[in-house]
Amino acid sequence: MAVHKNSPINTLAQIKGQKVVFQKSSASHYFIIKALEEVGLKYSDIKVLSMPNVEARGAFIQGTIPVWVTGDPHLALVEKLHSARVLRDATNIATPGGYYVGTGEFARENLKLLRIILEEIDKNGQWAEANRKEVAKLIAPVLKIDLPIQ
Repeated sequence: MAVHKNSPINTLAQIKGQKVVFQKSSASHYFIIKALEEVGLKYSDIKVLSMPNVEARGAFIQGTIPVWVTGDPHLALVEKLHSARVLRDATNIATPGGYYVGTGEFARENLKLLRIILEEIDKNGQWAEANRKEVAKLIAPVLKIDLPIQ
């Protein structure tokens, strides 16, 4: 969760009533709910604006949003190039991971196929963890980020 370097917001509790931007139905959505709970706030205590990360990054850089909930590489970019401050990171907040949607009928009729798909997704994740620099090269153009961002 990032704020601008000169933001008067210094604690998580101070985001009450603020516009908070993140992409709904994402790990950031889960993260903000759990982070708010830590300080006794409710989801309804903030003004939620859902926006894809690439768009939110531009709005954050322009100063039109006070609080942005995102992860790397977007967070690293605004920290490095725009002196954003991290208000709260994900330490001790475990995200639930990804999810996939399909009909019950398809799942029941294709159990072997689903197992293969999930195993391949897991293999891709393991490869990505072991080859972070290669992954960065692959996703940088899609995320519109220049390398290296660390």
